[in-house]
Amino acid sequence: MEIQADALLNSLYEQSEIDMERTVIHEEIRLRIDSPQTHLMDMAIEHLFSGTAYAKNVIGSVDELANVQRAEVVDFYNQHYVPNNMVLVVTGNVDSEAIFRQAEELYGKMETKTLPDIEHITIPQLKGVVQLKEERPLQQSYVFLGHPAPGANTHEAQALTMAGIILGGGRSSRLYQRLVEEEQIVTSVSASYSGFSKIGIFGIVAELDPSKMERLTEIVQEELTRLQNEPVTEAELKRAQAMARSSLAFSTESSTNVAMYLGQMEIYGGIMGAVNRGALLEQITAADIQRVAQNFLHPTAYIHSEISPVGR
Repeated sequence: MEIQADALLNSLYEQSEIDMERTVIHEEIRLRIDSPQTHLMDMAIEHLFSGTAYAKNVIGSVDELANVQRAEVVDFYNQHYVPNNMVLVVTGNVDSEAIFRQAEELYGKMETKTLPDIEHITIPQLKGVVQLKEERPLQQSYVFLGHPAPGANTHEAQALTMAGIILGGGRSSRLYQRLVEEEQIVTSVSASYSGFSKIGIFGIVAELDPSKMERLTEIVQEELTRLQNEPVTEAELKRAQAMARSSLAFSTESSTNVAMYLGQMEIYGGIMGAVNRGALLEQITAADIQRVAQNFLHPTAYIHSEISPVGR
């Protein structure tokens, strides 16, 4: 904690160090763009939540980074890196009382400041399919079908997580069975929910020959309609619950992952959302999944972001 506090409180933010880090971040941006799945989701989020903070990728862009100077970094630090805008998480075999004392010694003199007003965010309401497309020298197409959704610390988020498992979580999922096993029109397919503090996104990702895109769309629309009209079976619900438990356990295996998860959920609205996550997922019913499908997974109103081969 002493090293962390020293870095947080005493960094100089020298221009030469900023210039060196700029090069590192340029490479990280390139890697995000080179990953079709990551870039497709970034495209969808930027469009869906346009005009809000969520549309701005945390890593920034090459153009934005080109003009970042020390004065801007220091101003941002002074405005946002204040105790009433920070979460300190310590995990592992530690003495909690000793940690509290040390935190007070290291950070107790930091002054709180008035923070900028929190932006009010509403879930976008799409009226049809929004098409976003890029071409690249590839052999197959990559597609992301996204639906705007509520934030991570909500009951709806847990139900959408279960819906994602049933639709596209593993070989037994509905989309995998239809698209891979039965019709063999995609190389891979998955579905999942990703949440932020106030809003989230439910996405279906697939890799396929571009000539099969129309059939893919038809089947996805059919399965979303089915999810809206018919309760999932007891067997599907139990399988989804088992996969959700396994995923949660795997994602919190290490102390580092536990710390990141707890801190993130505290920022997203309260640590109890993390503490109770397993129980909340277990409590999701078939009716809950049907309701969120009806409210958020509209078969003909979503964002379609696609990277396709040049000329296809």
